[in-house]
Amino acid sequence: MFSEMIFYTRPACHLCESALPRARRVAKLFGRQLEVVDIDTDDELVVEYGLRVPVLTTSGGQLIAEGSFGTRDIVRGLLRR
Repeated sequence: MFSEMIFYTRPACHLCESALPRARRVAKLFGRQLEVVDIDTDDELVVEYGLRVPVLTTSGGQLIAEGSFGTRDIVRGLLRR
């Protein structure tokens, strides 16, 4: 089982601003750490995630949710793991 979730974001992303509080609540509910990563600080992350942000993954790289997602989508994504 993973212990951390990673939230990939970028500045001025309205979807990210909406999804981040939801991701934080679910991480707390599941007892997981949430790392927030600005993809614009790493060229490889920009190539990988580009316009897909926000993207939420496990620390092992498994996709939990991406794009426009809500709390239920995050929980479903976690339960699929």
